[in-house]
Formats: sequence, structure tokens, C-alpha cells
Amino acid sequence: MPKIKVLHVLTNSDWEIAGAELLSLFDNCEQPFTIMALVPEGSGVTQILFQRGIAVGCYDATSPSLRKKIKIIKKAIRKVRPDIVHTHTSLHARVAAYLARVPIRVHTQHAIVNFGFFSKWFNSRLSNLIVATTESIRTNLRKNGVPSKKLRVVYHGVPQATESVKEKQQLLRTQLNIPQNAFVAVSFEHLSETYNYVLDTARELPYNVFIVLAGRDGGFRNKLEKRIEKENLQNVRIISNALDIVGILSIADVQLNVSETLGIAQASLFLGMSLGKPIVTTDIEIAKLTETENSSILSIPPNSINALDDAITRLKDDRHLYDNLSKNTKANYRKSFTSGLMAKEIIKIYRQLTGR
Repeated sequence: MPKIKVLHVLTNSDWEIAGAELLSLFDNCEQPFTIMALVPEGSGVTQILFQRGIAVGCYDATSPSLRKKIKIIKKAIRKVRPDIVHTHTSLHARVAAYLARVPIRVHTQHAIVNFGFFSKWFNSRLSNLIVATTESIRTNLRKNGVPSKKLRVVYHGVPQATESVKEKQQLLRTQLNIPQNAFVAVSFEHLSETYNYVLDTARELPYNVFIVLAGRDGGFRNKLEKRIEKENLQNVRIISNALDIVGILSIADVQLNVSETLGIAQASLFLGMSLGKPIVTTDIEIAKLTETENSSILSIPPNSINALDDAITRLKDDRHLYDNLSKNTKANYRKSFTSGLMAKEIIKIYRQLTGR
């Protein structure tokens, strides 16, 4: 019996989460499925996928015209002739798969989106099934016209990370001008206006506590950099194009999740959990998501300088609290967020849709 070809269509903007999911699926794939990828030309992830043995096709993503992008992706999909197309967040990739008449179309929605009228119509028709990565996203999709029978919730799963060797950690700290004994809080969220209050908090933090912002530019990066320079915030670092996520997590003591966008759990958050990095979060759903009977997070109110300062300071000063949270963080990762668990649920969906 021939293998079933599953083509994942990625965009530059969804690599961190969708790409991590793709690699996890490839590593945990079962017969009879073959995992393939379609990525933008010149994408930095192409070499990573090739090295892992994943068949990769490329498409021109430079056109500003949505219609042309759809046409280009449709042509690339037809060239592969997949049995399943799995898209991620991108609407134009979903339209392209629909127009290419791919028999089975799965879509993973990694973020909450406010849909217009026509997008609501598309949502209920473009995909055979939509995977929501949190309950908030599922609720958002239901409000935007997607029937319950077309929805599944599958949490992100990532492989167990391994901390960088001490020499590499020391080198990275030196490159970032962070003292070797400093306590480090890191965030991989998109840089947005929310981070103004994080900079306010940085001024209040104890000596030798540093904040590293390693997320993509959410339209606010330049303003944050100007503030850091103007106010001489010597304990804040912004990293551009952070590709070595595990390397950055290796020098971190704690993770920050303080975005005002609810229910968006990035892959980096779970990689950090696998390393035992406790989480300070303002997101109620993330708190529930990463919580079990054993506490592994510190949940704080949003936009509170005092609460964020207090949470980071407590983790720095109370070794017993930190060690307990770190141990529980690792346990909660193994229970709910491994790549094997995520891949098992996605493969189950493929089997249900194909009857295999």
C-alpha cells in the first residue's frame, strides 16, 4: 500500500512554532505517512529540514499580492500532489490548498485572530479539520464560524532540550555582556507595547538581575531599544534573530510570559519547561495549561511592575522555591508537552481523516 504524503506549508512568520511541530512529527512519524515541507525561498529553515532528511519544496513569497501568493503556493502544492496538506495560521496557504483540490486539508491555528465576515465563511469551509493549540484559540474559532465537529485541541509538544555545555553558556553571557553569576529572565514573545512595563520593572530589579528579550519584532522593537539607550537600562538585552533558542534558554534562570495576547503558548516556553526553567506569567490560560497538582509557575496580574519585580526577586532569593518549581516544571513537561504526545495526537487525526 503506497505511503500517504503529508505536506506542511510554512511561512516565515510561523517557523518557530509550526517548524518545531513539523520536526516533532517527522521524528515521531508512523507508517504509512511521509512528512514533507513547503517553505519560502531563502528561508533559513530549509537547511535544517534538509539535514533532518525531510523532503523540502520552496516557493516565492516576495510578492505583495495576496492573489499571486495563492497562485504560487497552489502551483507548488500541485507539483507535489500530496494526500494531505497541513497549513499553519496562514490564510492564503489554506486558500491555495483548497483551490489545488487537495482531498484532505488540516490547519493548525497557533494564535487568536479577529476574523472578518468573509474570513468566517472561509473558516468553516477551507479545512476538513482545524487544530487549536489552546482552549482560548478553540473558543475564538467557534465564535468565528467553525463547527465544533471540525475542531480539535492539541497542545504543542517539543523534544526534550539539552542545555548547552558550560563553555558555550559562558561564551554567550560574555557576548551579551551579562556577568557569569547574574540571574537571567528571558522572553521569546513578540516585542510589543506590553514590554514598556517590563522595562519599567527592569529599573526596580535587584542588582545582578538581567532581562533578555529574544522575541521577534512585533512592531515595537525600535522604540524599546531607544528607551533602553535613553534611560541607560544596563540590565536589559535585546537579541535579534534568535535562532539558538536552547542556547539562550541555557543561560536563563526563569521564563517570562507577559503578553496581553491570551492563550498563545510558544514552543520556546515548553522547551524551557523541559530544561526545568520556571515560568512567570500573566496569562491565566498558560497558568492552567502548565499547571498540575504540583506548582510549576508564578502567576501574576498583568501590567504590574511590583508583581513582576516581586516574582523574579522571589525566584532569585528563595532557592527552595526555585528548586521546587524547577522540578515540577520538568515533571509537567513530561506529562503533557513532549513531542511524542503531540505527534501521537496529530497522527491520530491523519488516521481518522484517511481511514488508515
